[in-house]
Amino acid sequence: MQTNLYGSVLSKKSWVSLVMVFTLLCSWFLFIPKAHAATINVSTNSQLASAVANATPGDVIVLADGNYSGLTIQTQGTATAPIEIRAANQGKAVFNTGAIYLQNAAYTILNGIKVTTSGSTFTVDGKSRKVGVLIEGDYNEITRSTFQLNASGTTEWVLIAGNSNHNRVDYSEFGPNSQSGHYIMPVGYGTIPGVTNPSDRTSWANYNSPYNPNMPRYTQIDHNYFHDNAAGESICLGCAGMAGDYQDTYMVVENNLFVNCDGDAEIVAIKSSNNTVRYNTIRTSSGMLSSRSGNKNSIYGNFMLQGNKSGAGGIKMYEKDHKVYNNYIENASEYPILIGAGDNYTSSSFAHAQVYRAMVVNNTLVGVNNRPVIIGHGSNDNLPPVDSVFANNIVTGSASSLLNKRITSNTVFSKNIAQGTLGTSASQSEFWMTDPQLTTVNGLQKLSSSSPAINYANTSYTSFVTTDMDGQSRSTPDTGADEYTTAAIVMKPLTTADVGPGAAGSSSSPLRFEGETTTVTTSGITTSSSSDAAASGGAYLQTSSSTNTGSWVEFTVNVPTAGTYNVNFGYKKNTGRGTTQLKIDGANQGSTVDQYASTASFATSNLGSVNLSAGNHSLRFTVTGKNSSSSSYAFTVDYIELTPN
Repeated sequence: MQTNLYGSVLSKKSWVSLVMVFTLLCSWFLFIPKAHAATINVSTNSQLASAVANATPGDVIVLADGNYSGLTIQTQGTATAPIEIRAANQGKAVFNTGAIYLQNAAYTILNGIKVTTSGSTFTVDGKSRKVGVLIEGDYNEITRSTFQLNASGTTEWVLIAGNSNHNRVDYSEFGPNSQSGHYIMPVGYGTIPGVTNPSDRTSWANYNSPYNPNMPRYTQIDHNYFHDNAAGESICLGCAGMAGDYQDTYMVVENNLFVNCDGDAEIVAIKSSNNTVRYNTIRTSSGMLSSRSGNKNSIYGNFMLQGNKSGAGGIKMYEKDHKVYNNYIENASEYPILIGAGDNYTSSSFAHAQVYRAMVVNNTLVGVNNRPVIIGHGSNDNLPPVDSVFANNIVTGSASSLLNKRITSNTVFSKNIAQGTLGTSASQSEFWMTDPQLTTVNGLQKLSSSSPAINYANTSYTSFVTTDMDGQSRSTPDTGADEYTTAAIVMKPLTTADVGPGAAGSSSSPLRFEGETTTVTTSGITTSSSSDAAASGGAYLQTSSSTNTGSWVEFTVNVPTAGTYNVNFGYKKNTGRGTTQLKIDGANQGSTVDQYASTASFATSNLGSVNLSAGNHSLRFTVTGKNSSSSSYAFTVDYIELTPN
């Protein structure tokens, strides 16, 4: 008996046919082409508002030349498909009124815009703040943009507020400015939910602060041109008072150029913990790089070319466990290095915290012709630095005194070299008074082949100083910021050609991705961040004891410019470590790395060169085995560094 699909009985053949039809229909629905990301061209405020309101991941909104008003942006891109709002012609889409507010936005990029507005007022943490751009959200970026605000009164040019993570400002220009405020301020909330700020902050300062969720974390500020600031700090990190000082915020300020930033005694003010300021160039700017409050900040690899300008100094620090190294400071009229004296935390006149365990090593200070290095500067209560180290530095100049031991307590001085008048008593092992025999190379004072600084450093203080100011590897460390070597120079002072909207791309400066802060996924194993003063950035990533052969962690990193990069991998060796293989975008990179050692130590392995396109790349470390003496397959990632060839 024959039937059709509507009959009460179906033959076996009909059932088979029905199943085939159903399968084909499902396949057809499954593989219907999905809507592709769109490019939306806009030329008016209403068109822009509509495009922003309807944007989906991967969309690119292109702004025609002309003037635009500020607006609220709530776009939600993804890591692989960000939403981009881009000027058709760099610098010609001008926001001249209102403010741009990225409200709970994610993976949104502002590219090539110009901001000249006088700003708008927002309430942030109960405070009324006038801003040009306000970011509240995660993984957003401002790039290739120009900021020349027409501000009147205190105005924050870019404010990153509250619980906002992994935001980036890069390749942009800021200036000139004559009004108070900051070019960039990632600012936290001044109170912790459910917690009252104590009258005695001692416990919080000793690493017992409760967690403040409303702090910007992992902010990256790089390759920007900051100039002609006549009012206020150019950058302030944290800036929330006691509720923010002791929060680990993991911000990085690197590869920026500061010129004539004269608005405050602090050019970059660090007011939270565990941040890094590195590889920047500061030229003729009346102020200092300042670790003003908070703990475990690192300032290294900066070129400060101050030209004897009035008020132009070097680096100063307060509070605990800071590292200052590989900095080249030339012709500072103010203190080239200032290790502060402190006040009691309970004092009614508290202003500066006492310094503990500062490490000031391997810096080169030349042209010290006015103010000396000072240990124990200022404060009301005159609490001296404790357990601090000033070692392996070169200090030269014509000042009446190169060193002021105002209040030193038990500060250790070791293997420094000074030429001039020290102005205080010191043994030769503390300060060797001799000509360091420097020679001019590309405008900088570096070691000559006959310098007594070669191999002179005290290696007790160099475990974290693995390269020099030029980015060259150190073997047997030299005293000073420069290591004498014939290897190629990697780092150099930045110029306007290296930074800002018009820069060709990345400068010669390396891209360093910290294991503990870079976006990571795993094969299912647990990872944690371990603090260590010898680690890059003060911490490293470590996998759990459940790690086994085949376990992996994968980092997603952004490379701003296509090119060939040299790959260096930093890690911490120990008795319970495995062997790993790095894959970049799925291809093996270099040889395997055995992290086993009988005693704990930090190490760096060079994994060769790789050609990378601009954009995101995957860096996967996979366990391939372990040393027969190792007790575990666990491994660590301190950092991955990509250096342009």
